[in-house]
Amino acid sequence: MDPWQARHDLDAAAFQNTFNQLVGVGYRLIDISGYLDGGTPRFAGVWVKQAGPAWQARHAMTAVNFQTAFNALSAQGYRLRRISAFATPGGTLFSAIWDKSPVAQWQAQHGMSAAAYHTKFNQMAAAGYRLVDVCGYEEGGQDQYAAIWEMSPGPAWQAFHALDAAQYQAQFTQLAGQGYVPLRISGYTVGGITRYAAIWQQRASIGWQARHGIDSATYQRAFDDALYQGQRLLKVCGYATPAGTQFAAVWESQHYDAARLAAAEQAARTFMARYNVPGLSLAISNGGRLVYARALGVAEQATQAPLTVRHRMRIASVSKPITAAAIMLLAQQLKLTTSRRVFGSNGVLGNSYGTPPYDVDELKITIEHLLTHTAGFANVPGDPMFSEPARDHASLIGWVLDTRTPATVPGTACNYSNFGYCVLGRVIEKATLKSYADHVKQALFQPAGAASFAIGGDTLAQRLPDEVVYHGQSGENPYGMKIARMDAHGGWVATAIDLLRFLRVVDGFSPPGDLLNATSITRMTTGCAANPNVALGWGVDGAGNWNHNGALPGSLSVLKRYANGISQAALVNTRQPNTAAGNNQDMMMGDFYRLLDDVTNQLAPLAPFDLFA
Repeated sequence: MDPWQARHDLDAAAFQNTFNQLVGVGYRLIDISGYLDGGTPRFAGVWVKQAGPAWQARHAMTAVNFQTAFNALSAQGYRLRRISAFATPGGTLFSAIWDKSPVAQWQAQHGMSAAAYHTKFNQMAAAGYRLVDVCGYEEGGQDQYAAIWEMSPGPAWQAFHALDAAQYQAQFTQLAGQGYVPLRISGYTVGGITRYAAIWQQRASIGWQARHGIDSATYQRAFDDALYQGQRLLKVCGYATPAGTQFAAVWESQHYDAARLAAAEQAARTFMARYNVPGLSLAISNGGRLVYARALGVAEQATQAPLTVRHRMRIASVSKPITAAAIMLLAQQLKLTTSRRVFGSNGVLGNSYGTPPYDVDELKITIEHLLTHTAGFANVPGDPMFSEPARDHASLIGWVLDTRTPATVPGTACNYSNFGYCVLGRVIEKATLKSYADHVKQALFQPAGAASFAIGGDTLAQRLPDEVVYHGQSGENPYGMKIARMDAHGGWVATAIDLLRFLRVVDGFSPPGDLLNATSITRMTTGCAANPNVALGWGVDGAGNWNHNGALPGSLSVLKRYANGISQAALVNTRQPNTAAGNNQDMMMGDFYRLLDDVTNQLAPLAPFDLFA
């Protein structure tokens, strides 16, 4: 589908600035709505990047200015395509779009009373004209109407006006059942009662949805849900009501039909029900193009706040591929080598940690050993990253070096080590003279456009903006850990979409956009000698498929990259832990992996467009 953009809740100046920016890069305005919000005129618009006839648009015009523009542009061969009007204390303001598209005959009129509009509607219908746009508004305590008709062929259509919310819903249900799709919806309030005018067409559609009577926050959620399921906004109308500003909107699917979307959602909801998941967010890309994303459930059980694709969650150990990519980029830039020793006088970290001299095996540890979990560190008697909570990074690393010698000779055995990635975070800091988080943001996330990444806080009070609440099961406490100390091995918080934005710049599918070259990517994803399925920050299978998952109390995460170009990311805000009674987390993680494949298969064939754009 053609690239498109939409904005709402813009004042007149912000709308003009947005208009100028988008038109400057080839977009054309196809829909506009003006409305009063708390005494301030606001505007919403939809732009599409496509070729077309010459066009012009105006907003926030008085009735006199609108008539002057109408006359002048009509004389130049322009015809009115969209019209919006709304009441303000200073009088009615108009916004409109004109273009030079050919049509045999057309007419437009504004300032019609309900009776005048009804009469004009009947006259035009009898003469063979189709109603193509309508806007209801209040003026002088009465409902007024602006409308556009054209003489053109097309599907069967129906139009209604002055319907209250209940009447509109009844009409909506009836017409939808008869195969009609809403073309235009106009909301307006007269005498304290919100009313609707609408136009419907009876035509085939692979899928559409429409909403009305929703506030700004609900509209934004609906917009995101539709956008990331491949639906394009056709019409948006903002309008003032006694309950505040509300919106009505229509979206239509550009690739996925309703049955495929429903099947994909049902697969996700089945998983959520089985494992008591409050909220799930997932995203799918193909060849570096985002083709689907969905958020289901709630961000917080106590408030039942709906989860959105904008919500961030802990990604746990999916942080490791990020740290590995940062190391590989530094190696590519010749700022370090993966064969470099880490500790001791010749090591990148020198003698900065613990009490030298170091154990002979500690002195053998290289950056690559840390990346491949072959440095010899073992989680016995427990994972050091969950021990000694009073210690900072430096103190913790020193404590491990002083009290736990490597359990195996570096390079000979693969033992999963969070601690090893904690050390890698300090290697990055030493090589860049920046904090781990600052460097990774600048080197990886900014080029990727992945702005949601941040190191998480430890407590509920330290929750980040747009971060979910985590819910423990079987007595687990999601807020009893040193998340910030886990930075390089498990501390990042992000959206599922931004996980794929990160992956897109290191996956090898889009060479012009990749931060890592082919040599670095191959090196990063080649299994190590101790375990061919463990590469540098990734689990691999030797066939070009990579993955990593993460688990913490209150969260699970998965990131996958397939050799066929498909990549998947998913996050949830709970987990079922392994216990003496059973391996619940292992079963849940296995089903989590399968869920992503199920959703991908239900949607197939995947869309050709790119929702990153």
